[in-house]
Amino acid sequence: MLLIVGYSFGSKYLKRGIRHWWLSLALALPLLAAARDASEFRLGVGDAFANDPAVEIQKRLDLYKQAGIGIIRVDVEWRSVERADGAWQDPGNLALLELAKQNGFRLKANVGSLQGPPAWFLNRFPDARMTNQDGVTSPDDISYWYPGLHALLESKDDHLFAYLAGKGLLADMSYLVVPFGPGGEPLYPTQFSPMRFWFYDMHAQADFPLQMRAKYGAIQNANAAWGTHYRTWPEVRIPQPEMQPGAMWSDVLQWYRDAKRHFILWQLRHYQALVKKYYPSGLAPRLLILVPGNHVTPLSLERAARSGDGDNGQMMMADSEYLLELAHQFGTYAQYTGSPNPAEVEYLESYLRLHHLEVPLWGENAGNQGEPLQLDQEVFANGLFGQEYIGSNLFLSDHTTPSQQFLSLERAHAWLTGMWAGKNAGSLAFDTLLLVQGACVYADVARRVSLCMRSDANLVLSKDGLPAWTSNTMPLQDGECTATEDPEYQCNAVFQGDGNLVISRGRRPLWGSGTEQRGRHLIFIDRPPYLEIRDAADAIIWTASSLH
Repeated sequence: MLLIVGYSFGSKYLKRGIRHWWLSLALALPLLAAARDASEFRLGVGDAFANDPAVEIQKRLDLYKQAGIGIIRVDVEWRSVERADGAWQDPGNLALLELAKQNGFRLKANVGSLQGPPAWFLNRFPDARMTNQDGVTSPDDISYWYPGLHALLESKDDHLFAYLAGKGLLADMSYLVVPFGPGGEPLYPTQFSPMRFWFYDMHAQADFPLQMRAKYGAIQNANAAWGTHYRTWPEVRIPQPEMQPGAMWSDVLQWYRDAKRHFILWQLRHYQALVKKYYPSGLAPRLLILVPGNHVTPLSLERAARSGDGDNGQMMMADSEYLLELAHQFGTYAQYTGSPNPAEVEYLESYLRLHHLEVPLWGENAGNQGEPLQLDQEVFANGLFGQEYIGSNLFLSDHTTPSQQFLSLERAHAWLTGMWAGKNAGSLAFDTLLLVQGACVYADVARRVSLCMRSDANLVLSKDGLPAWTSNTMPLQDGECTATEDPEYQCNAVFQGDGNLVISRGRRPLWGSGTEQRGRHLIFIDRPPYLEIRDAADAIIWTASSLH
């Protein structure tokens, strides 16, 4: 069976996307317990009370299983097992790890040292801390520029894997998160508000002039580009935001991004080596890359350079495209951690498809965010591989009584499992719909009927791969629509809140259905008339041409 993508139940935003999830599932099947439905192993949860007594954990595990959940997200950080130098002990969530194994759950494990250094280490080596533009240091992260970072991670991560191997837990991991920062994500500390740039520690300050010297050679060349008056390279300092807009701040942002890229690439290779060492007989877990927040566009970087500052996107430097490309190169899975975010999920899936990247992509909600049905519909509409719910709101204060949110999650997962199984497909109803260029929705399980927004600004309805109806959008005088990074030249098809189906390039409308103030629902079905707009009384007021 091929999974179709679409959206029903009239959510706030709608999406599209094709994913060959059957290939991803085939790769994962050797890791699954044969007695359980395969869909359970595409539904996960992060248990928010992992250090509870075993009896409470068992009650939650029973409820997770009842809700069709088969994957448990766990963290095993350096600080949880080495409380003092050389003093290794069991982590507080050992009961969860062992009970999950006994109950047939698989693990999605965030195992590492980068994002969880113990207090004794940071107290002994304070220069390893990350430092932001205000001089504040983070207690939870090691600087990417710390000179002993690679050797440290090689040693401590090996201890962590050896510990898990000794406990017999490595065999139960289906996914191994490759940690790039806080919580495994490739961003800088977010526990501080407001957001700040985190590249002002002494080692980052030392690295920047070294990299600029490699770029410019003589300091006079850098001065000419930056409009500065440094006499020697050692005098160069990373400027504070807004102090040096233009070429120098552009170099800072690029250096910042490239430093992260270099570490991410090294860390992936490091984890490949760990997997090879600790899974000599095969059946190793799939490495998984977390893709956070909103991607940073070239246009936003250009604007940040001109201002000498940046928004949260540049401060976190979520290099999403690079992460997806690495996931394809290394054969890893990926997980978007910012749901619900229809526009960003759609962008990521479009990027994967347009660049022919085979990367199974999980969805994950930002802690406690999003209604379960909205989240699961986002997964289905974009053809994501699975869904992981993160949040402390699934249970009441006793940590075992299901909350209304848990009951909603149970119902949503039942719906999603049914859709994955090919039930209830063939009729999709939209209150609003956004299709960026290159995006599609499908009306049927077999993907025979599709609606796609093309880069030539035409909305095309097809059956069996052959165009059967098109919006016949007027040709653009200045060429086709460009990449989605620049909203001024991006083409979209939108079923708007006013009931009108509109195609636009940037802010300029190109085509409309003429149903404004009358339309209420856009209906996409796998039988004639296939695409229609209905009013509040459910009367059809517009249809696409019938398919033949």
